[in-house]
Amino acid sequence: LRSNHISAIFEDNSGIIWFATYGGGIQRYRKSENYFNNHIKWRDDDSGLSNDIVLSLSQYRDEIWIGTYRGLNIYNRKNNSYRRFFHEPKNPRSISNNIIRYIFPDGENRVLIGTDGGLNIFDSKTETFTTYSHQPGNKDSISSNTVRTIFRDKSGNLWIGTDNGIN
Repeated sequence: LRSNHISAIFEDNSGIIWFATYGGGIQRYRKSENYFNNHIKWRDDDSGLSNDIVLSLSQYRDEIWIGTYRGLNIYNRKNNSYRRFFHEPKNPRSISNNIIRYIFPDGENRVLIGTDGGLNIFDSKTETFTTYSHQPGNKDSISSNTVRTIFRDKSGNLWIGTDNGIN
């Protein structure tokens, strides 16, 4: 491994295990070959990760979603290409923050993304985001803009873990 600081581990639908590292990009492990490779590294252009500090991994449809310290990266394995999403201060439909802490496909054709700027819901048709953020004095808003984890229980309830409690 390029880094021993592992921030996330994920197995895709083809059995490849992906390791997100803090400063070393992503490594993949193929069980059938007992082999690690340095699959994805940071690059200035769209041919790789937007940052080598990787915090989260997930799969939605046939793409690998990668949360970094500098934006959301979506890797298409079929054509070996990336789409990147960054916070754009003048665009309220962009992702709310570039620190992507958690990615959660919710099983209802949505991807929920926890950032340091609140909870984001990705619209795959328009490739835009709806943001839910902490609003002081509003008890119905999320308790913190730092969303660290997302979970759906067996009853269908969505749990949002933040730096200031559970919603």
